[in-house]
Amino acid sequence: MNNWSIFSKYRNQIFGLASLSIIVYHLTKDIETYHIHGTWATFSSVYQTWIGACGVDWFLFLSGMGLFFSLHKNPNIISFFKRRIHRLLIPYILIGITYWILYDLVLNHSSLLAFMSDVCFVIVAYCMYPLLFSLCNGKHESRKLWIGFGLILSSIYVLSQYNYYMYYHTHVFFTRFMIFYIGCICAHKIYQKESICTFDSLLFTLGIPLKILYETLPLVYSPILYRFVECFWALSLLYLIIYFMEHLKTSQFFEFCGKWSLEIYMLHISYRSLFKILIYDQTQIPFVGVYALVIACTFLSIPIYNEIQTQLFHIYRKGKMYLSNYLRYIQKLLNPISY
Repeated sequence: MNNWSIFSKYRNQIFGLASLSIIVYHLTKDIETYHIHGTWATFSSVYQTWIGACGVDWFLFLSGMGLFFSLHKNPNIISFFKRRIHRLLIPYILIGITYWILYDLVLNHSSLLAFMSDVCFVIVAYCMYPLLFSLCNGKHESRKLWIGFGLILSSIYVLSQYNYYMYYHTHVFFTRFMIFYIGCICAHKIYQKESICTFDSLLFTLGIPLKILYETLPLVYSPILYRFVECFWALSLLYLIIYFMEHLKTSQFFEFCGKWSLEIYMLHISYRSLFKILIYDQTQIPFVGVYALVIACTFLSIPIYNEIQTQLFHIYRKGKMYLSNYLRYIQKLLNPISY
């Protein structure tokens, strides 16, 4: 546990746990929305207080790390963006467009924002990453980490003071970017398999006292303070999770969820939105039963999605081959015969 490489070792399992954590978080939000009482309400309150949307933060931290590994192994920028587009385009086409057709055209609801915020963040993060990579891939990572973190917080504060409207609509984006930036900077340490020094350990322990103080003191709610605390608290939880993974046998289920984390997230969002309208609002089926159906359909759809994706790749490769042969044939017809 004293080496940064531990984050790379359990990367897929944490991705899987992050996707499951987001599913549970959405469950707790729906429990609030539909005023579900009793044990479920208690569970929702405890989960939102101590876990909340930390799964998103874990995902962003590991994404920053993964992008570093990808670009370090192949520094060609064009190839980097091709791989990123390939990874994102297929899920958004197969799942996102299908969801949009059902939700917008069939049910006449607006689903434009369902994935839009995620798409915008991913696009900005990918476009900025070559610049971040140049900062990450060098010396004095810890200094860059804390200086960059301070600059991001300062920018958010200035924005909140001078343009509150813009701050109100963008503060989640900027504060999420903080943990993505931390993942980018720490990636160099992880890649080099450096030891975790005392100063580095502050990154994973600071969140514990901050979270305890935030939850116990009668503080006035501030989005900046909340996101600052949640960022470090998510890192503390991440380190604790890795500690338990190192000492306990990790489940292959987490590995599976990590492999399909993006697809699980998108399928879950789609089924959750559709089933709340088609089933929960129209029938007497209990909320828990509807959500169990959402989870079941999410995971049962993965093999179907995989088969469709495989067939599309097969068609793409055959089409590319036929097109190449056709172009060569045309070129032969157009070129004069040489004697």
